[in-house]
Amino acid sequence: MQRVAVNDYTFSDGTMVPRGTTVAVALDSVHLNEKNYPDALTFDPWRFVKLKEQNTTGKRFDIVSTGLDSLSFGHGRHACPGRYFAACELKLMLAHLVMNYDVKLENEGVRPKNMWVASNCVPNPNAKVLFRKRVL
Repeated sequence: MQRVAVNDYTFSDGTMVPRGTTVAVALDSVHLNEKNYPDALTFDPWRFVKLKEQNTTGKRFDIVSTGLDSLSFGHGRHACPGRYFAACELKLMLAHLVMNYDVKLENEGVRPKNMWVASNCVPNPNAKVLFRKRVL
């Protein structure tokens, strides 16, 4: 998550960020933190379903919720206003795939390694994902 300072800013500890400086937050240190998410380095497709079942106080673990432990859409006053639309689009695309296609990786059971582009971790664009249209 990167932002550019539009004005000079001085933090309470005296650290000064000049106008035009790019400031970034290391999301991995939050999203892969064992204090925030148990067994954070292991893929668990049901992680947020389980967390939501444990937390009955509200919508803390909804896909569009923001907080100091969930910064994908930013947080606070400048949180992404399009996150509701983005979440809806993602759900529709996933539902369409699940309902209409059989999907598997070329090497079943082996997830291709991620790639890094600058400071961004992205799926391997050379990985092969196989789709087969279901006959209804």
